[in-house]
Amino acid sequence: MASTPSPPPANDLVTEARRLAALQSLQVLDTLPEPVFDAIAASAAQVCEVPIALISLVDAERQWFKANVGLEAAGETPRDLAFCDHAIRGDTPLEVPDATRDPRFAANPLVTGEPDIRFYAGAPIVLEGGERVGTVCVIDRNPRRLDEQQRTMLESLARIASITLQQRRDLLDITRRLADSEAHYRGIVEDQTELIAQATPDGVLGFVNAAYARHVGLTPDAMIGRSLYDFVADGDRAQVRAHLEALGRGAAPAQDICRMKAAEGRARWVAWTHRPVRAADGRVVGLQSVGRDITEQRVAEQRLAESEQRVRRLYEATPAIMHSIDAQGRLLDVSDRWLELLGYRRGEVLGRPSSDFLAPASREKAAEVLPDFFRAGRCDRVPYQFVRSDGQVLDILLSATLERGADGEILRSLAVLEDVTAQRRLEAELGRTHAHLDAVVDNMPALVGFWDADGITRLANRDFQAAVGLPVDKMIGCPLRQVVMSVDPEGYEALAPHVAAVLAGQRQEFECAMLTTSGLRQMRVALVPAQPQAGRIDGFYGTWIDITGMKSLALRQRDSERRYRALFENLHSAYALHEIEVDAQGTPVDYRYLAVNPAFCRMLGTDVANTVGRRATELFPQIATDPADWIGRFGRVALTGESIDFEHRTDTGRWYEIVAYRPEAGQFAIIATDITGRRRLEAELAEARA
Repeated sequence: MASTPSPPPANDLVTEARRLAALQSLQVLDTLPEPVFDAIAASAAQVCEVPIALISLVDAERQWFKANVGLEAAGETPRDLAFCDHAIRGDTPLEVPDATRDPRFAANPLVTGEPDIRFYAGAPIVLEGGERVGTVCVIDRNPRRLDEQQRTMLESLARIASITLQQRRDLLDITRRLADSEAHYRGIVEDQTELIAQATPDGVLGFVNAAYARHVGLTPDAMIGRSLYDFVADGDRAQVRAHLEALGRGAAPAQDICRMKAAEGRARWVAWTHRPVRAADGRVVGLQSVGRDITEQRVAEQRLAESEQRVRRLYEATPAIMHSIDAQGRLLDVSDRWLELLGYRRGEVLGRPSSDFLAPASREKAAEVLPDFFRAGRCDRVPYQFVRSDGQVLDILLSATLERGADGEILRSLAVLEDVTAQRRLEAELGRTHAHLDAVVDNMPALVGFWDADGITRLANRDFQAAVGLPVDKMIGCPLRQVVMSVDPEGYEALAPHVAAVLAGQRQEFECAMLTTSGLRQMRVALVPAQPQAGRIDGFYGTWIDITGMKSLALRQRDSERRYRALFENLHSAYALHEIEVDAQGTPVDYRYLAVNPAFCRMLGTDVANTVGRRATELFPQIATDPADWIGRFGRVALTGESIDFEHRTDTGRWYEIVAYRPEAGQFAIIATDITGRRRLEAELAEARA
């Protein structure tokens, strides 16, 4: 029988529940190996001179290994067999010199059989709240004991593991917050009928919304990568270029009115609001533009902005960074990660005061903190700014413990540094994003707001306030019914069914007449349910666009869409859009036809109805082994974004020039032009020259 730890006393059940909750909050169970944790386990094995070292996390019914040195065949064990379950019951390391002589473990299958445990030492991993969620432990197949230095290092590595786990959790939390923030506002911007674009300083489009694409009779994908000047009327191009070049040099945001090419073939007047996008150092790295067609009424005042599209890649938790100082604050030792982070060689730093590597303000702070640290013997997550050898300033949280000799004299400190530079930058960026998106919403030429599940107003931009004649302090916290009825006593009756539907999860788009402070206006309304968590609706977004005088534009837009479809269907060149399919290793194995025109079907000898939605290997089984490697060739286009251009002769003897490019990740498009006549002419010319 295995030795089972006695169950916790009844008054410890709350503590165990809190411990398990803290473990779950780390979101680390059953995750892939990570270098920092592997490095901690490897260090434990090396320092303690044992063949086996683990970072073990004790769940309700099992212990799971986040890092594993020497016991790779096992990823977890039942909790009732775990030595670590005993170790987490105390604050100090548990050491078992010979398990065969310890009544708690002598009959344990891990002792009587593989892996034949004799020696065990485990230091508990303690979180900020005091919860002991696991251990850094070492194991040997021979009886033995740790010396004092090894025991101290094992405790230090457990502390490093604790700090690293919590830092990892904090970074995941910031990622979620940033994603929720962007999702909250993205729905508002994507539903607008204004023309929205983002471009580089020299005018290359990086983003356009659907309304802009419809205005010029293209798709967003067809516009991205082209110069924005391609869509400006010839007579106004010089004026727009001068305006945007001034903006790229750092001029203040400004408005501009120019004629833009439109889908129906004639120029239309558009009022634009342009602003520079700046990097953290103040450089202009892009241009944002929001426009509105004012051909019918030449609107004079437009203050528009586009919600910035910020895709941020967050880095995984960095490995621990360590240094030791003496009683005078001089560096006794530093880890390789410390040197890598700060950009020095070991010989350049040992013996120097650690304050030499601090920013001036942090140096003054250290002079105050160090005496208290030497008295108390520890400090936790003290914020400092370190300066790299190249001058870059890093935000660091420093935690340290003090080692004293037998007579109480200070021997050294062991400090663990957490690089939170990226975290601080993300927090600042999150704040700037909120401020920027708030400004975008407030300056949209539309009535924009957000209401919670009870219909209470939580956001209303300035146009909404002006339309109903209420200041923001009178609107926030006020029911939508009361807001609408303040300007139109009968206006909410038509709106109520749509509000009920959107709160039931159904997006609402409709037109209605609305009485405002400026008179009766025709509005296009969009109500969008807000679902930050799947399955739960906590309110809805709403936009009211004044379309009085714009109805004729909608008719023209629908006509342009029909003409575009006719053009696509009658193109002489073959065109097709595909989605690549890959195996578990990411290797392309097939592709599916998403859209094809008749010319493409004629080239393949198929028809549209039997091609769209099907895989290439269904239509042409031999393609998987074709020496031309069509799947691999087009797969590289879809996965890397690198376009290809080549000529190909079909089995029927016809020649095609084939261009393949990636419209978006995971897809590739093909344009094939029949060049049989040209090739035949080239052959005849070559023969004539011969």
